[in-house]
Amino acid sequence: MSGASTAVATTAGRGQAAAWLAGEGVNATLWCLDSHDAELCQSFAPEVDVRCVADLSGTFNLGVVPTTVRDEAEWTRDALQQVFQSLDDGGTLIASVDNPRDTWLHAQMSTLADKVTADRGPKACVYEVVKRRPPRRVRSFDAAFDFRDRGNNVSLVTRPGVFSHRRVDAGAVALLKAVEVPGGASVLDLGCGPGSIALALAVRGRGFRERSLRVTAVDSNVRAVQCTRVGSERNAVNDRIDTVHDHRVERFGEGDVGGTFDVVVANPPYFSDFDIARRFVAGAAAALRPGGVMHVVTKRPRWYAENFGEPWSDLSSTVSGNYVVVTAFRREREDPR
Repeated sequence: MSGASTAVATTAGRGQAAAWLAGEGVNATLWCLDSHDAELCQSFAPEVDVRCVADLSGTFNLGVVPTTVRDEAEWTRDALQQVFQSLDDGGTLIASVDNPRDTWLHAQMSTLADKVTADRGPKACVYEVVKRRPPRRVRSFDAAFDFRDRGNNVSLVTRPGVFSHRRVDAGAVALLKAVEVPGGASVLDLGCGPGSIALALAVRGRGFRERSLRVTAVDSNVRAVQCTRVGSERNAVNDRIDTVHDHRVERFGEGDVGGTFDVVVANPPYFSDFDIARRFVAGAAAALRPGGVMHVVTKRPRWYAENFGEPWSDLSSTVSGNYVVVTAFRREREDPR
């Protein structure tokens, strides 16, 4: 980092690399895709310019891309390429991986520059390249494809860093097979990903004779929301889909929005000890009108059976392929008398 005055880093944690650079007097920027991660990183390193954006912009002297063996390969390649492109001529890109026997990351760095300096330790490898010229080839890692739902053709766009890149998630397919949403319904899709569920439901809405349903698709991943927005245009349903980039699901229980949705659909992840699922259930309870319904797809229905308490009723489960779709209704408010 000798001589660096501006730097950009990605993160596999809480932005430690960017925080360290800022502590060394470098004007440090942290690029991430998830608003929840961005909030945690900003709290951890308030002196860092945290940017939660779909694509990187700006020019820097130094780029730092820490990776793990668990990271999505295409996101790593995309991040390396974008960070390298953002460097000044003579700028340095440093990338690391927690695999002392790595060859894959080394190969990716070799596509960016002729000379790669390697530092191999007992627990990790660190690579460094200097930008002498633009990349030989700038690749797009985006994907566009179609899938079928109830006889309808649905067009989907996905990007690296978005859940289920290059394919329709099997959980989303299972939920769509099991769920009917009436015309005129107001639908909230929590954790919409690339929009598989939201887009399919909106496309179904073309066949309703009555007022068409409207879907609000929300995700903490800025690229997921971008993909859903692009998908709504490709499917000509952008007049019935609203996209929201936010991780605070509780916002849908506030103000004029709270208690107004008829249906909530969700395909939450299992990691973090069901923390996200727990927040989705609480957010759905606040967002739904009395008598509204939540449909959630899972491979672990027992957790929902144990955690759908107040204010839920009429809990049921439907097997759909290798998944289970759990359905629960928002209990009608009790008579205050």
